[in-house]
Amino acid sequence: MADVFQVSTVISASPARVWEMLTTPKGLSHWFSDAATHDARVGGTFRFHGNFVVGADPGREFTSKISAYEPEHKFGYEFPLYLHDGRSLKGNVLFELVPAGSRTTLTLTHRIENPLDDPKYYLNDLWAYYLNVLTNACEHDYHEPGLLFDFSRPWKGNIKHVIYINKNT
Repeated sequence: MADVFQVSTVISASPARVWEMLTTPKGLSHWFSDAATHDARVGGTFRFHGNFVVGADPGREFTSKISAYEPEHKFGYEFPLYLHDGRSLKGNVLFELVPAGSRTTLTLTHRIENPLDDPKYYLNDLWAYYLNVLTNACEHDYHEPGLLFDFSRPWKGNIKHVIYINKNT
């Protein structure tokens, strides 16, 4: 059984610009990881690492296989989730781009093989953050890498903030 999370957003940028941010090392450094490289083909390797990668220790490199690669249309790859309790969940992320005039509709589908207790909230929090940063990176000409969240941008959807308390400390 798998959990599937899907969300769409409209970005005020061309599919070429969104594709650049999704697939180039420079673009990825603005919203997803400190560094990334990939072999641009289905079955190719996608490597990324950095301080901002979800669930990663600083410097830890992730190596994933590319599952979809159609320039300016689809980019997908294995994306494991590392949870606070030490579990690792296999998953796959797919970004689909559709031109919408001078803008792009981006649909993200995240499939997780092992069900989460509450996947909607976990994945909504994760992708609300990353897609906000991606949108800002696509719509503005940032010169310095780094994750910049635009708190003035409304996010449509249900966002739940979760705080985990370790009772053993």
